Amino acid sequence: MNNSITIEGLEFTGMHGWYEHERQYGCQFSVDLTFWLDLSAAGQSDKLGDSVDYAAVAGLVFKIGQGESHRLIEHLAERIIQSVLDQFPRIEAIDLTLRKLHPPMAGAPKAVALRIHRSRESDQPPCSQDNEGVSIIA
Repeated sequence: MNNSITIEGLEFTGMHGWYEHERQYGCQFSVDLTFWLDLSAAGQSDKLGDSVDYAAVAGLVFKIGQGESHRLIEHLAERIIQSVLDQFPRIEAIDLTLRKLHPPMAGAPKAVALRIHRSRESDQPPCSQDNEGVSIIA
């Protein structure tokens, strides 16, 4: 599948993190989400029903990000992915990058990020990327 829609830089404050102060005061997060689906019918019909409402996807990600607290960003990412796949059946695969911005750690990095790919049919990325499913990016 070579058709995709990308949402870049969706930001929210969430009460996620291993340390108590992260869950008490919150942290800033940023999400990039690419979802893979067949866009040929939407390209012909000009009807939203033949595609996926990316504003609704963004709203769901935002709601989850600001919702229930998670200790690990890996858990938060999986929750986002599973919810998107459950609520948007046209989506065949997802690539998600979740960044914790300015995490409280030595060296003051701009972000710590993880990238996860999930597909309904397999665990292989839809393009020719070498991706084992989960990567940590620092």
